[in-house]
Amino acid sequence: MVNVRLRLAGMRRTIEAKADPHGGTVSFGGQTHRIDELEWDAPIGGAMYGVALNDGKEWAALSKEMNAPPYEKPPEGPVLYMKPANTINAHRRPVLLPRWVKHLQAAPALAGDRADGGARAARAGARFCIRLYDRE
Repeated sequence: MVNVRLRLAGMRRTIEAKADPHGGTVSFGGQTHRIDELEWDAPIGGAMYGVALNDGKEWAALSKEMNAPPYEKPPEGPVLYMKPANTINAHRRPVLLPRWVKHLQAAPALAGDRADGGARAARAGARFCIRLYDRE
């Protein structure tokens, strides 16, 4: 069993639980549940911030655009991106796409809590997520 924080559909905040990754169960509130029977919500809320162009393939794919106006050269420092709260989706929920998007590319990313105060800083941590973006 491992300690986890989770958020199910309808929960405003995450809760502490014990998970058995080999048995596929999670325990909280004195009850044990099969992981695939629960309706999960996204583990984070609010906007997410990340570092773009930190993957060699992504850099190579965008090199032509980076050297064209208005940029004229590759960036000299980190390039940050922001994903607003309405782009965060829960497990097994449909991903709604604009009509013009023909292909999605998935990229792993880490999401974390802001450490902006005592109690919050004590529980700050990272979570794995998938970043989807359109690519021609």
